[in-house]
Amino acid sequence: MPVTVSRRLALAAAGSAVVSTAVGLTHAGSARASTKDDPGPVARNAIRRKRLELIAAGVDVGSSTLPYIVGRQGWARRDFEGGTISTRGGENTAILLVEHRLWHQGFGDYESRVPGYPLADEAPVPGTSFRVQPFEAGHGWYGPDGDVATVLAVDAYYVAAGGLTGPLGRPLADPVNVIGDDLVTHQQFRHGTVWSSARTPTVSTTGAIDRTYVEAGGVGSALGLPVAEVRTTDRGFSQRFEHGVIVWVPGKGTTIRLT
Repeated sequence: MPVTVSRRLALAAAGSAVVSTAVGLTHAGSARASTKDDPGPVARNAIRRKRLELIAAGVDVGSSTLPYIVGRQGWARRDFEGGTISTRGGENTAILLVEHRLWHQGFGDYESRVPGYPLADEAPVPGTSFRVQPFEAGHGWYGPDGDVATVLAVDAYYVAAGGLTGPLGRPLADPVNVIGDDLVTHQQFRHGTVWSSARTPTVSTTGAIDRTYVEAGGVGSALGLPVAEVRTTDRGFSQRFEHGVIVWVPGKGTTIRLT
């Protein structure tokens, strides 16, 4: 059976003990101090060790003629043919595979704090066709239809709600920022939308209430932002917004009540 990239990454950790001695022997004399263009021996050896671990697990990392890059806050990285390996002082050493590189660059690449550097290798999400990778400010979700990020408050809310296997389902697109009197971030998921701002709690709208709110204009509507989760009523469901309420009675539709 051929070893896929997914299986290879899953096996990478198991290969760490095998290659540690080899790394120590190969780079025993590598003790240059860290400079502006050189991350120093700890970072260099961590990146080299990770590459050997991946190769031992069957991941085609490839070679590199490119220099190490010293990033912000102690981060360092090096681009290889099969991906970019990064580390922070020898910790959080991980590879961002080459197939995710353009998606990641869309956020401003590594020096952008959102999502920032990966904190670990990607891993499969049980019961789904997705793989997930943790970053400094969120998660990357890699699925059959492409790569999507959840970041900051929306990410924290989504993960706490169960992520891919929770009620919201998979993310359909990257987060959208609406700049006005206050920065509002919203993100669409298979079964609803998550809304976040500095003036309101991070909450979701789902089902018929979500559809009604979005059709009414969402952030730009007279309702403003949602301020509470949906609640059950005697006849159905309702959700409070800054300037009103949406009521949903199954079988009878939704009603907007402005306040």
